[in-house]
Amino acid sequence: MKQPVKRTRCVVVLLAVLLPVVVAGACSHEIGDQCTTSVDCDPNGTRSCDLSQPNGYCTIAGCDQGSCPSSSACIRTFPTEFLETPPKGKDCDPACGGTDCPNPCLSDEVCVVKQDALSEDPRHVCAKQTYEQRACAKTCSSNADCRGGYDCRKAGLLGSMLLTTDPMATTSFCAPHVPVASAP
Repeated sequence: MKQPVKRTRCVVVLLAVLLPVVVAGACSHEIGDQCTTSVDCDPNGTRSCDLSQPNGYCTIAGCDQGSCPSSSACIRTFPTEFLETPPKGKDCDPACGGTDCPNPCLSDEVCVVKQDALSEDPRHVCAKQTYEQRACAKTCSSNADCRGGYDCRKAGLLGSMLLTTDPMATTSFCAPHVPVASAP
């Protein structure tokens, strides 16, 4: 008779130890969710909270192609303060990657779209690949898929690119809202 009671106690102790671990794992946030600390995003430490984004943004920094969870993608971004106008003051051509392009970027640069928050006219500019930052971002098909203060933005705009080996691949992701001035 003592054996069943001992087993019951073992099961109760085991549940008391394992239940908080299971519940904590189930409560981690998804990529793109609001956060204040990295523990909000993942108590196991695989996701981090990017506090440079409005109200925090759960992400995986330094991602590679295929390392982001489903419903997210690895987005390459280039800080706007490091974007350069190509030689001769003309825009580069993102569709033209060779040295025979009219305004090629240097071999350690990539042609990205830069758009001033006060202008609707995008510019194609060169960005040094060493300034690239990578992070998983929530994918979307419309603004309704993103939380407040975020817009569904097509990768390839505002100094962002999808990390992929497929040149035809495209995606949209939830990014902080950038106001664009209307024309007078």
